[in-house]
Amino acid sequence: MHIFGISDIHLEFRPEDNDFSFTSKWPAADVLVLAGDIGSPIQRYQQYKRFLEHVKRTYQTVVFISGNHEYYGCNYDRDNVIRLLQTLADSTGCHFLHRDSIVVNSVRFIGATLWSIIRSHESINDFSQGVFIEQLDYVQEFGRDSEFIQHCLKDTDIPTVVITHHLPSRRLIHDRFRHFDNSSCRVAKYEALDIWVYTRIRRHYLR
Repeated sequence: MHIFGISDIHLEFRPEDNDFSFTSKWPAADVLVLAGDIGSPIQRYQQYKRFLEHVKRTYQTVVFISGNHEYYGCNYDRDNVIRLLQTLADSTGCHFLHRDSIVVNSVRFIGATLWSIIRSHESINDFSQGVFIEQLDYVQEFGRDSEFIQHCLKDTDIPTVVITHHLPSRRLIHDRFRHFDNSSCRVAKYEALDIWVYTRIRRHYLR
């Protein structure tokens, strides 16, 4: 199985037209994984939908998760964002994974944002953008994501791909960003099984 993973497309910062020609440079794959920060389902729902329809015409299977930017402007109603993303998935034939998993050709895909453990909220935008009210709320969401992933990993007996927006391990922080406290406190202590697709530190890896 060939898997192509990408994230941080940020459609909300692009013109609101149907020009998705940048995807023509993407490689062929059996499964396209969109690992969060794709666009804004709140402010640009139709743009998000057109994009999913576009990539679904090229890739037989499209799997996506939410990054932190999907929730910006949600006025603390994260459940509404999840409903919007699920509706987008249902209407385009894609798969949205929010603490959920699917099996594609005998390969299991597990997806969650994996928010992270943080020391304070002063230096991250997820609080000023109406996603979380306080630090405890943020950490609790991380705990739910973490517990779900760990439970799935204990219960799988087939090749497994984990998809998260934040990094699964501190040791995976790129050398360029190791001196930033904000980066070092965002990640969790994890080890992957077969493949872990992740992003968030402006370097994309498949490990």
